Amino acid sequence: MRGTVVAFDEVAGAGEAVDVEGLSHFFTAAQWRGTGLPVAGMAVEILGGGADLSVISFQPRPAFSWLWFLFSIQGRVSRREYWLKYTLPLLSMILLVVIASSLTADSTGHNAVAGWTLVLMFIISLWTGIAVQVKRLHDRGFSGWFILLGVIPILGEYWVAAQVGFLPGKRGANRFGADPMA
Repeated sequence: MRGTVVAFDEVAGAGEAVDVEGLSHFFTAAQWRGTGLPVAGMAVEILGGGADLSVISFQPRPAFSWLWFLFSIQGRVSRREYWLKYTLPLLSMILLVVIASSLTADSTGHNAVAGWTLVLMFIISLWTGIAVQVKRLHDRGFSGWFILLGVIPILGEYWVAAQVGFLPGKRGANRFGADPMA
């Protein structure tokens, strides 16, 4: 739930945040999950309650950028963005290259241009695939290092595929950024 920091005492290591319904939530420095120290008026995301309370600095997600989406490993990406802005366009491009290569192949059935185009697409999509999948893991609440589980035959591959492509992200802000669905 969104809210605002009312006060934070650095010496005592304690503060108060008020949610959108007007309820006060008292938190300690250990329950603070934001960047820097909380200051009065700061927008926050309030998660849990009591001993399980977490207060996270809320930073709205910046406007969409293809450079960020394809090359950065910071932030979060929704499942919808993963499928519609990464996976489907990539599969469409590969399909177009395969169709074009079959239509322009020489008498032996080979097409060097299409072959090199596929190699170039593989090299480019290697990093972009890692970057987008790391952001999907962030959306699920996992560190990007969990992508390395994908090198474990069968179980690791299926685990990463399920986390990245089929399971919904965690609601609300987390340590990796604002909820992409917010």
